[in-house]
Formats: sequence, structure tokens, C-alpha cells
Amino acid sequence: MKRNGRSFLAEHRRLIFIGVIPACALIAVAGLVTAQFWRILSVPGFATAKRLWAARPFLRYRMALDLLSDTGMTCRQEAEIKDEKVVTLYDNTCRRRAGTITSLFDEIEFYAKNNHCRANGMVVVQVVYDYQWGYPRQIDVHLSNHALWLNPDYWGQWLLRGGCSTFGFAGMQVKVTSLAPISPP
Repeated sequence: MKRNGRSFLAEHRRLIFIGVIPACALIAVAGLVTAQFWRILSVPGFATAKRLWAARPFLRYRMALDLLSDTGMTCRQEAEIKDEKVVTLYDNTCRRRAGTITSLFDEIEFYAKNNHCRANGMVVVQVVYDYQWGYPRQIDVHLSNHALWLNPDYWGQWLLRGGCSTFGFAGMQVKVTSLAPISPP
């Protein structure tokens, strides 16, 4: 339809550029952020690994793990666990309580869901699971500042609060160096 020699599209071109294109870009960014979050919990096989661990044929085990902190400090824990409770602590040079495999799964889930200060980067959780029993053999948690400008929280943090600090956290690595089932007495 023409009005004064101009088509409807020509008259409303400015509206299309001002409203429709930014709206499409916002939807695309929201989709990328959502996909990134769900990728953390689904791609590494989190649910499958938890099911394998729940179906294991033993309730008592001895586990040793090494933890490398974001400051470069390494510590070691070795404990005997029964019914997912530490019953004997053999070694703990870490500044945290000795845990269980279930507590490692909880930690993975915590870091994946609680992306603390997104203005400084997305918390990325990478896990290698044991193929037989499903426990996490290695957990790497680190901040990734890749494509921060795509994250709406980045803009919100910087515009409203002037950013935030990652003081106290830059990443960590946990390696389960041994896990041995213990026969019931």
C-alpha cells in the first residue's frame, strides 16, 4: 500500500531497525546464555554419572584425592567412607573437611548453578567421570571471560554496581587419585 508515494515498508523501516532487530539480538543472547548453563549439567553426563554411582555394588570405600587451589597450593585428603559419611580420616592437609563422592557431586552442581560474579566471567565446570562407577575422577572449575559482553549480567553488574570482585576464587582442580571398595566386615 502506498501513501504519498512511499510504501509501508519504507515508512516503517526505522521502526524495524530500532525495535525488531535489537529484540531478535536479545532473544539470541538469552538463548546462548541459557544453553551455556544447561550444557554444564548435561554434556558431561552429570545425571548418568550420579545414577551409576547410586547403583554401585558397595557402600564402603577408601578414597584419596588431591586438590589444587586457585593460588597454586596443593593438598591431599584420604579417608574411609561408609554410607557416604567419613568414618576414618587418614590424611587431610587441606583447609576443608574431608568429603565423599556425593559431596563432590554436590560441589559440581553448586558451581554449575551458582555462577557467582558473572560480571567477571562464567564459572565453567569440566568433569571427567569414571566409566564403571560414575564418580568424578577429575573436576576443573575456572572462570572464563570469553564473550562476556554477551552476558546480560555483565552489563547489569558494571552499570548498576560498578562490577564485582572474584577475590578468593579463580578456580580449582580436584583429582580422585584412588577409590577402592572395602568389603563389609
